[in-house]
Amino acid sequence: MEKKLKVVDSGLVPVYETDTGEKVVYGTELHRILETGTRYNDWIQRRLKECDAIEMEDYEGFTQNQVKPNGGRPKREHILKLDIAKEMAMLERNDKGKQVRQYFIQVEKKCKRLQKAAQGQFEQFGAFIKRQEEFNQAVMKKLESMEDSGSRKIQENLFILSRSVMDQRMRILNDLVDQVSDLCGIERNKVLHYMYKTLQERLGISLNPYLSVMKSESGDIGICNIHVIASVDRFYEAAVEMNRFVIERKMLFG
Repeated sequence: MEKKLKVVDSGLVPVYETDTGEKVVYGTELHRILETGTRYNDWIQRRLKECDAIEMEDYEGFTQNQVKPNGGRPKREHILKLDIAKEMAMLERNDKGKQVRQYFIQVEKKCKRLQKAAQGQFEQFGAFIKRQEEFNQAVMKKLESMEDSGSRKIQENLFILSRSVMDQRMRILNDLVDQVSDLCGIERNKVLHYMYKTLQERLGISLNPYLSVMKSESGDIGICNIHVIASVDRFYEAAVEMNRFVIERKMLFG
C-alpha cells in the first residue's frame, strides 16, 4: 500500500518526508532521473543487492494499486531512504549519478538548517509561554485588587462597533488565520493560540479582562478572544499585520 508522504524538496529528484520525519525518495523517480537505460525492476534489484540494503530498514517495496489496460502484473515501487538513494546514485559512476548525489547532500543540509531553525523557534516559543504565564498571573493578581473604577476603565477601552464593521473584521481575521493554518500546515486552534499569545506580548496587555467585560456586557458566553481583538482598533490592526507578515514570508520563502 502506498504511503502518504509530504514533499520537502521538488528539485532534481523529489524528496519526501514520512510521518516519522525520515527523508525518502521513490525508486522509480530516482531511476528515471539517472537515465540508466535498464529496466526498473532489473536495476532496482541489482542496486539493492550491491548496497546490501535491508528491506523495512533501508527501503520498503510495495505494489502500486493500478489497473493496467492491457493486463500484466501490477507495477512494483520502492521507497528508499536518502542514504541508500545516495549510494545508488554513486554506483552509476557517471556525471548524472554525481549530480544526483550532490543534490541529495544539499537537500540534507537544507533540511538540517530548517530543523535547527525550527528547534530554535520552539525553544523561543517555550520561553515566551513561560513569560506570558508569569505576566498573566501578575495581571490577575492586580485585577483582583482593582476597584470597580478599574473595570469601568477597561470597559471604556472596548470600542463599540456597528454590526457590519464587526462582521467584516471577523471575516478578515478568520480568513487570515485559515491562510496561515493552510500555508504552515498547523492546526487552526494552534494558530489562534499563537496569535493571542504574541499579540499580548507585543502590546503588553492581557486579553482576559477585556473578554470578561465583553461577555458580561453582551450576555453572550460564546464570545472569545478573537471577538475582543476585532472590537479594539489597535488589537485588530496588530493582529492583521502579524498574520499578513506570516503569510507573505511563507509565500516568499516557503
